[in-house]
Amino acid sequence: MRVLIVGGVFARDEEYRRSINPTPEMTLEAGFRRRGVDVVVAQHRWSHSLRGIDLVHVHHLAKSVPGLAACRIVRSTPLVFTRHYNVDLTPPPLQAAALRLVERTADACVALSHAEADRLRQRVRGRVVVIRNGIVAPADPPPPVLPRQAGPWRLLFVGQLIPLKALDVLFRALAMIRQDISVCLRLVYHNSEQLVQLQTLAGQLAIDDIVTFVGSRDAAGMIEEYRRADMLLLPSLTESLPSVISESLLAHKPVIASAVAGIPEQVQDAGVLVAPGDDAALASAILRLTSDYAGYVAKTLARAREVREEFSVERMIDRHLDLYESLLQSNSTAERPASATRS
Repeated sequence: MRVLIVGGVFARDEEYRRSINPTPEMTLEAGFRRRGVDVVVAQHRWSHSLRGIDLVHVHHLAKSVPGLAACRIVRSTPLVFTRHYNVDLTPPPLQAAALRLVERTADACVALSHAEADRLRQRVRGRVVVIRNGIVAPADPPPPVLPRQAGPWRLLFVGQLIPLKALDVLFRALAMIRQDISVCLRLVYHNSEQLVQLQTLAGQLAIDDIVTFVGSRDAAGMIEEYRRADMLLLPSLTESLPSVISESLLAHKPVIASAVAGIPEQVQDAGVLVAPGDDAALASAILRLTSDYAGYVAKTLARAREVREEFSVERMIDRHLDLYESLLQSNSTAERPASATRS
């Protein structure tokens, strides 16, 4: 089986990919190679000849996806699509048209949560399968929980500095509560699109002394960030199934996040969920979690044991390979001459 994985991260060089936490596409590539699968990777800007390719798996919607869908029609190569963001969002018209083409052409769509799967099944032609993004868990047994240290509550954000992450909402929430409790926020990111705007906003809200723009961290650095944090905050307007939440839970740190897409399935009772875009609700959530921190840590420890199994990399690889093999078998049967099928 020769599999083509298409994803935007493959447009970046090897040094960049080593410097970030593995994306789902990178995790699949590495896992497949360990299993002896013949893997080809490509960025979205790619000449889409599928000669010699048995199956294509596209991650994220991009300009190349309609072309791949057309190739799939011409060559009957099975196409799998994973969107990786909240299906409740309405994309711009051209993007929406491309999305409809892909969802109606793909032989299977991978949903990252049951919430996403329920919505996809209302509009896609092919199969819908729920497969969680795999997370590399800490060593087994996991390291002991670092007791909360004296001083400010240490809040952590991990993600991109882009509008959809709603960091302006988080900054306003911090401004609301800083007179009630002592807090500090570290922002870890690999996309600095809004860096200047957020630095300016922090100054305007007089919270620049408690906000640290860390920048990117490698895998070892991320382990240390989670270890020293008291909680993770993710106030996004939209998500799909953010890996940073699973990582935080595996590090035994509670989560405050927006109740969008698959996040409620991830967090369950190991944190506090809020409506997206509501700075007052986010401020209240921080106060609520800090007022019963020991209780939320205990719930996080219990949830972490479930996450280790539910979000394991090996389970992710197994589920994808099962899906691919099933699609290839169905494709082979469909292409077999009728006389051969009856024999």
